[in-house]
Amino acid sequence: EEVGVLDQAPAAILVRQHWGKRGFNLGPRHACGQHCQRVAHVDHRVQAGAEKVVGGHLCDLQNSREVICIEPIFLSCPIGEARRWVHCLVSTRVTGEGAERERLAEGVLYDVTERRQTESAVRQQAEHDQLTGLRNRAACEAAIEAWCSAPDAQSGPFTAMFIDLDGFKQVNDRWGHPAGDAVLRECARRMKAAVRRHTDVVGRLGGDEFCVLLFGLAPDEAMVGTLARQLLDDIAAPIDLAGIGQAHIGLSIGVAAYPMHGKTAQDVMRAADEAMYQVKRTGKNSVAMALPGRDP
Repeated sequence: EEVGVLDQAPAAILVRQHWGKRGFNLGPRHACGQHCQRVAHVDHRVQAGAEKVVGGHLCDLQNSREVICIEPIFLSCPIGEARRWVHCLVSTRVTGEGAERERLAEGVLYDVTERRQTESAVRQQAEHDQLTGLRNRAACEAAIEAWCSAPDAQSGPFTAMFIDLDGFKQVNDRWGHPAGDAVLRECARRMKAAVRRHTDVVGRLGGDEFCVLLFGLAPDEAMVGTLARQLLDDIAAPIDLAGIGQAHIGLSIGVAAYPMHGKTAQDVMRAADEAMYQVKRTGKNSVAMALPGRDP
């Protein structure tokens, strides 16, 4: 743990030697009088709360001598090329008398870097498919559920593509499971490269089944049809299997949308899944749209 005292600037006016060296890579002489925002980067996700401590707004502390813990206050403190995450507890104390009287804020920083890294690793493992690195079924279902349960004004339409790999079983039968795993990884890479990076989700539902979730797009928008054709073309390109041969894979794609094909996550997923199997029953390597209000 590291201890320092901040004034209402807030500037570090009392810094322990090892705080300067470990926490902010500054010695006491250099840290004293420096604004906290010059020696610590505030996580943008908690900027509003952190401003009470490092943004110069200590009004909540003016009349309190109790320790105030603003959850979570994380400061990213650069140490060389690495960063350490700390949790900050704040309290106040009064110094001086009469005209010299002033109230200071005292901060105690706890290094929580390892905890954050552990939480991130656990979350990564729980939400992602280990083979392809894509979102897993549970994470995809949660994303759909969150979108469908949000107020209409906050969400809007979204389109789900459920995808099955045509010809994948033959790859496993001919070259074995390592080759099959290579095909799954390459198909995942190609799908991910085709979608919008910051808004769309590509997931592996299990086996050779995938999904693409297009948030904010209705199924009749041109981009949806363009993406479906691009996926068919991209996956159809031969997949080299490290000298043992080339795999040729097709796609059966079923498309359903919220709210056209269902008002719940389960309804939309069921419609997309049924549309996908309709493609497999009628020739494969194509796209089918679910029909509104009835089974495809």
